[in-house]
Formats: sequence, structure tokens, C-alpha cells
Amino acid sequence: MFSGIYCQISTVTEVPVKAGGSISIPCLYNEQHKKNVKYLCKGKKWQSCEKVIDTSQATTGRYAIVDDRHQNIFNVTINELTDKDRTFWCAVEKLGMDVKQDFKLSVTSGSASLYVEQQEIAAVEKRSVTVICYYKNKKVIRWCRLSSTCVKEQLGQIDGTTVKLNSSVYGMFNVTMSELRTESSGWYYCATENLQMPVHVAVYESVMTTTVSTTTQSPSTTTFTGITESYTLSAHNI
Repeated sequence: MFSGIYCQISTVTEVPVKAGGSISIPCLYNEQHKKNVKYLCKGKKWQSCEKVIDTSQATTGRYAIVDDRHQNIFNVTINELTDKDRTFWCAVEKLGMDVKQDFKLSVTSGSASLYVEQQEIAAVEKRSVTVICYYKNKKVIRWCRLSSTCVKEQLGQIDGTTVKLNSSVYGMFNVTMSELRTESSGWYYCATENLQMPVHVAVYESVMTTTVSTTTQSPSTTTFTGITESYTLSAHNI
């Protein structure tokens, strides 16, 4: 499960990563904190953690942060990972006492025990998208939406989106989400018993545009030479 079920911030609990690589972590906050400053703090204990970046600056050093106020989620990215990157805190500035939730990174020199080839996936509404989670040792057992429900069986639904799971090939966990809607956009994660790997799925509206090509032969005569159709992608609260 994700962290922060009874807190004002929800995130993943522990994510395996490869040294030298990068990872993006979503931090979901309450509507009341939409306009507050968000930040990332590094350290095992909250009282002594070091603020490494906040939303007043998009990037600094190895860190980046983006606040999506449409979905009440801020995302933090940590680059050039080392074995010293262990415990972090998603936090929101608040009068009286800041709200926070920790997450842990498990850094290894080789391939991570749970990973995806890319954390950002683009899809089109009314169609489907497939995400492949790769694992070693401990098998992936569920696909979840952050701060929502999980699917463990072969077929299920998350917020109206049909989810099909296929784990017939060892080391691979295939997730197919179909009947996508723009509301399906958001952060998801595949999970073993105690590890999670977050994935952002961005679902775009498909807008058809028509282009008419014409050839003018004389001032009084116009010949239509063809009609072509194309699709453009329009983002919706991603």
C-alpha cells in the first residue's frame, strides 16, 4: 500500500532504484494545500532533514519539482542516485506545522529488483495502453492508482477504467488499461509485497481535424483534389 492513508500527503513507501539513475516520485496532497509551497526534505528523521528543493524553484542540483494543481499532486525527481539517497519526505508548508510523508529508496549497483523502462506513458482516450513492470525475486502482485484502488486479479477496474493483468512470463508483469478516459490520467504503481514502482499515465483527447486541398484552374472553377484527416492530441489535466 501507499503511505499516508490517514495523512494529508499520500505517496509510495519504498522504491528500488539503480545507482546513477533517476526516479520520479508523486506526492498527493489535500485540496486545501493547493496554493501552499511544496518541498522535498532529505534525511531519516523529520526533525533533522535537509530541504533540498521547493516549488519556488523548478530545479536545483540533482533535484526537480513540479506542482500539478489540477490533480493536487507534486512530483519530485532525483537524479544521479547514490547509496546515500535513502529516506526523503514529501512536505507542504502550513501555518503551525508543515504536513509531510516519508518514502524510502532502495539503491543498488545492478538492476533494480522492480523497474519499468519509462515512468512517463502517453495514451489516447477510448483506446488502450500497456505498461510492463519487470521484477526479480519477489513477484509483482498488484497494479494500483495512487490514493485509490488496486487490481490483484486478472481482470478488474480502477475508477471506471478496465484493467487486465498478465503475469504468465516470469520476470514480467503486463498491465493493459483499456476504455481510457482523460480522467484516467494520473499516477499508478506496480507493487510487490513491500516495493512499489510509480508510473505516470497521461491520457490525451483525440481531436480530428480535416484539411481540404484545392486546385484553382480558373477564376470561376475550383477543383477539390483531396481530403486528408489527421489527429491532434489535446492534454487534459495531466
